Amino acid sequence: MIEEGSTRTTQQVTDTALVIHVNDGLLFVSQDTGTPYAPGFDGAEVVDADGNAIDVDALADGNVVEVVGNGIMLQSYPAQYPGITQVRIVDEGAPEDIEAYRELIDQLTVTRDPAEPAQASISYRTELAVVTLGLLTHGYTWTHEENGQGVGASVDVAHPCQIAGEGLPDAKLDGPTTATAIFDLPATGLSVTRWSEKDIAAAMGDGAPSNVDPDAVANEDVPVKETDGDFTFTIEPGWRYRLDATFDARQVGYLFTTR
Repeated sequence: MIEEGSTRTTQQVTDTALVIHVNDGLLFVSQDTGTPYAPGFDGAEVVDADGNAIDVDALADGNVVEVVGNGIMLQSYPAQYPGITQVRIVDEGAPEDIEAYRELIDQLTVTRDPAEPAQASISYRTELAVVTLGLLTHGYTWTHEENGQGVGASVDVAHPCQIAGEGLPDAKLDGPTTATAIFDLPATGLSVTRWSEKDIAAAMGDGAPSNVDPDAVANEDVPVKETDGDFTFTIEPGWRYRLDATFDARQVGYLFTTR
């Protein structure tokens, strides 16, 4: 495989991998190198052994698949492989075949703390790759059940314009780009607001971010499209974005910037 950022000319690369479900998602383990990676199916064709098109959900634990793509792996763990063009089942295998990778599965399996607010990221495509950016949790009201009793927590934070931009997750864009919000719990709603980084800098002047008057910086609502529980919106360079997501009467804010 070719590492992210490589200057090598891309070409079609074929890999043989074992299919494993981890954390309600798919993981492929290369049978040639033993490398685990998260497959991307945006635009990819998925077929059975006879070449018939099938849904991604039809891939089962223990399937052995032939993976064709550009070979470029994003540098994360597990690696991400967004450039897949085709996945073809070459051996049905059996669910027990994944037990050889039990240590890996246990390592990657996340047990969620119900007291912690939902985490969020955005996924977007640049000219070179599909990028996933983790977002800064920015205030929340969260409830969970503990010993049969409802327990709640509320955390207030500074205004988005009163936070130093250097410490925010940073999306590097080629221009206006469609972003998809990703949460580790199902969200029931999402609203997005943005502020110009130039306006924030002008309002701050030579002072500290905490001295910015939020009323001096205009904000804009960003249209959000919901399709089957997926939330998408357009992001542009030079803006600071806050997401307000709801989860069954609970609410969490998230923050990131762009350039």
